[in-house]
Amino acid sequence: MATYVPAKKNTAYIFYAGLYQQADTRLLKASPTLAAGDFKVSIDGGALNDLATLPTVTPAAGRMVKFSLSSSEMNGDNITVVCSDAAGAEWCDLLVNIQTAARQVDDLAYPATSGRSMVVDAAGLVDANTVKVGATGAGTAQTARDLGASVLISSGTGTGQLDVTSGSVKATLSNGVTHGGSTAIVTMKTLTVDPGSGNGDAVIVNGGAASGATPAGHGIKVTGGAASTTGGGTSAEAIQCIGGAGAASTNGASAGITSSGGGTTTVTGGAGIVATGTGNLDGLQTTGAGSGAGMLLTGGATGAALKATNTTGDVITVTGVAGNAAAVALAGQGSGSALKLTGGATGHGLRRLAGRPLVTGFAPPAPLGIVPR
Repeated sequence: MATYVPAKKNTAYIFYAGLYQQADTRLLKASPTLAAGDFKVSIDGGALNDLATLPTVTPAAGRMVKFSLSSSEMNGDNITVVCSDAAGAEWCDLLVNIQTAARQVDDLAYPATSGRSMVVDAAGLVDANTVKVGATGAGTAQTARDLGASVLISSGTGTGQLDVTSGSVKATLSNGVTHGGSTAIVTMKTLTVDPGSGNGDAVIVNGGAASGATPAGHGIKVTGGAASTTGGGTSAEAIQCIGGAGAASTNGASAGITSSGGGTTTVTGGAGIVATGTGNLDGLQTTGAGSGAGMLLTGGATGAALKATNTTGDVITVTGVAGNAAAVALAGQGSGSALKLTGGATGHGLRRLAGRPLVTGFAPPAPLGIVPR
């Protein structure tokens, strides 16, 4: 059934009215004579035109007159119907003005169950409890976990799904993953990177390239954890490197760190490792384990294994740690010298200061100990 509350613009409209008789204006005319030209309509104050449908007495022989206006006759904000008995003197003139609206009550939300109402707050918002979500008649029932602060995630590996195990989300980063911002901050306790089998690198980090006078950035900049101010908790190394374990007698363990300086064919290359101490701390401190050396140096085809240069102070200072251990133990290979020293133009290759003789059972012939050859 069509609704007419309120009258809708550009939509057919029906209403009923009564015509008062001229003989006694206190009474409605029963079975009034209705003729063409007696009923006209004006749209928003425009010209009067005959109604397309002549009104009828409904029910027959009664006092109610039914008016039926077409959608075109209702296409305005103010629709005025003028009733005038032009042919006789049966009934009095009548004017009816209808104001239209864009929407009717049927266009508003309403409960499916009669008698229920909606709760509207002070801001004009309607309170609603979501029971089902989905297409009409096929919605999925919702629970408290489906919507709100606690969301239930359906685990899976398909498109749009998350692989969740024991509350943790697994993520696989594909090639070419980028971060949209200038800085990414990741807060975590431990990060384990496992590239799987093969010889693939676990992590590759490239520092930013230099631009004009701006120097290049570090590939990795790491700061060790600070010591606690109470309780005696010590600080930690910025980086601790442990080489890969050996698999068999023919596949020995690998070095904890391998460093190669950068360089080009046109300019001097950079050092593999640059170590600078702060305050009175050592720039580089190495400690061997078991029978292993604290530092193993191998020279290049024509380069020295160790090259030390100073401006002030000792170039190299070696001190035995404890017991009767030698501060420096040297062993030559094949026909090579364990130690080969060459003095400068006026300097000594090796100079002995106070203490025991340089070699057991050997008394130096001169206070200089050994003179350059």
